[in-house]
Amino acid sequence: MKLVAAAPVLFSLTACGGTTIEDFFSVSSTYAALNDTAGTTSTTTSTMGGVAVRVSSASDDADIVGMSGSLNHNTGKVVINDGQYSLVDSDGFDYYGYATDGSGEAVLLVYAYATQTYDYASVFAETYTVGGVNYYLTGVGGIVTQEGDMPNSGYAVYTGDAAGLGADSLGDFDLYGGTATASAYFGQGGSVDLEITDLILDDGTDLYPAGGIAFTDMTIDGNGFSGGEMTENFNYIVVGTGGEGTAEGTFFGWDQGNGTPDEIGGVILFESSDSAIYLDFIAD
Repeated sequence: MKLVAAAPVLFSLTACGGTTIEDFFSVSSTYAALNDTAGTTSTTTSTMGGVAVRVSSASDDADIVGMSGSLNHNTGKVVINDGQYSLVDSDGFDYYGYATDGSGEAVLLVYAYATQTYDYASVFAETYTVGGVNYYLTGVGGIVTQEGDMPNSGYAVYTGDAAGLGADSLGDFDLYGGTATASAYFGQGGSVDLEITDLILDDGTDLYPAGGIAFTDMTIDGNGFSGGEMTENFNYIVVGTGGEGTAEGTFFGWDQGNGTPDEIGGVILFESSDSAIYLDFIAD
């Protein structure tokens, strides 16, 4: 992540009272990385959160849901809740990135398509069954920035990755290799401009340059952001008519040196008369 404009306010600080840059950027919370354990952090429990696209086997409908939970760095215990199902794994993620509640009805897989390493957030997929209906989720979750630590001024640019899947009137396809760029403007009336570019479409036979999608003036609310005006420039996708897109994201962790959240991540849901597309994005 590159800080763009939060630093100039430092020039207004004086040496009176021994104020330091560290004091100015201090936050109320201590942040541990996702893979930190008792031997690498003094933080015992971190607050988890994020967003995901959820689809059920009972219908073709998809919606965006908020995630909540916690991670105990001493025991590894992880709790993930999408408002409908709470996954609790007392041992936490295994070597392969799986967490299960033991009943066999819920499995969480943390995986990476990313071109860079992220400390606080991860792309994930989850499945569970409630009332005989199977639910499938894909999204971005991790250790969220505490709302009280959100900056009240400045802005920052985040760059990272985007990938997902979709279907149109010609069939199903994967989307990967995208670049996610977001500009976050903090403070009163804060907003985020998000752009996904250079997606690659893989239909199982050939690869195609699929373009991307953008959202401007998304509203920052607490440690999340959503809304905004959508512009899509998809290529080699049969979009049809009535295209509508929704995007939601979350701020993760903390960059002490820059005084801003360290990472962002979220999901995009695009639906039209002839297509449906789900994208995850993650950046720092």
